[in-house]
Amino acid sequence: QVQTPRDCGGLGGSALYIHTEGPAPISRLREMAEARHASSVDASRASPAPETALDRIYVEKVFEDTDQLLRTLERVQALLARQAGSDSPVRLLVLDS
Repeated sequence: QVQTPRDCGGLGGSALYIHTEGPAPISRLREMAEARHASSVDASRASPAPETALDRIYVEKVFEDTDQLLRTLERVQALLARQAGSDSPVRLLVLDS
């Protein structure tokens, strides 16, 4: 719903996915985007195409090192500031630890 356009009942935004373990979960995010798009039956409430959905997901990796965490938080703060006035501001923050 975060990436679904407002005129289709969604939030018209993007998502920030922060993960702390393993490689970036790109393949899993792609699977979820494809499944969501395939299950969208009502065209008026259609979810975005998987490629479009992935374009609106920002992924950050956080290590357990305190300095790395602070640098990541600075990048997140800058991203949120840049996205605030955009067509698809960050509307969902996922912290996967």
